[in-house]
Amino acid sequence: MRRFIASYLAVCIVFLAAPFVFGQVLSYTYPRPFDLALLYFSYGRWDLVTPELNKALQENSKDPELLAFIGSFLSALGDQSQARTFFTEAEKAKASPGIYILHGDVYRILNNSKKAEEYYKKALQRQPESVMAYVGIGKLREKDNKLEEALGFYLQALNLNPERLETLLSAGIIEYELAQFEKASEHFQTAVEIDPAGATTHLWYAKSLYALGDIDKGLQQLERSLELDAMLEEATLLKSQWQGHYSLN
Repeated sequence: MRRFIASYLAVCIVFLAAPFVFGQVLSYTYPRPFDLALLYFSYGRWDLVTPELNKALQENSKDPELLAFIGSFLSALGDQSQARTFFTEAEKAKASPGIYILHGDVYRILNNSKKAEEYYKKALQRQPESVMAYVGIGKLREKDNKLEEALGFYLQALNLNPERLETLLSAGIIEYELAQFEKASEHFQTAVEIDPAGATTHLWYAKSLYALGDIDKGLQQLERSLELDAMLEEATLLKSQWQGHYSLN
């Protein structure tokens, strides 16, 4: 699979960048319609994506990467029914773990937990070390408020990739809710080290430290979260409460 396509399929980040020089010059640099579609998509020129995808389909209507991307593109536009159609065709053309995961994500978004888990498990059968499949099932369990089960899947994902920020936060938040404050603090600390500019990351680390009784360090992390985002309402409220508690003691 293309080295860079995963970033488009995993997260639909649209860069509303300065005007880009489209046209004949790009046709030489990116001769294939699918390549042009990816480029236009990355620059937020969604109006130019569809024509290139149609051209790409005319060239090769069975390309699993193309079919999976169209499914993701349609999903981002809110057309989940058509998205599922293309994901199904991509699966038929090449049933890779990544396509199974994308398929599972769409069903999860559509609140069809049974079908979503079915596809996540298919991905795990093909690739037992699929981090995103474990994360997907964890999200399903968390949505059903089966927190201990969700945590188990997040921890399996972390065993495979200990530095994935989203999973560290997901595991830490559930541990916090389950009053496993020491474990939560360890995961949040790692998350802060990986993402020192994340205000919300510092906030969760602060909350876990406070729960452990380390008020000084908790306040330091809270201050840092507000330095990074002065509009973080929860951090502002907690700072007032914690300082009041601190002064009383």
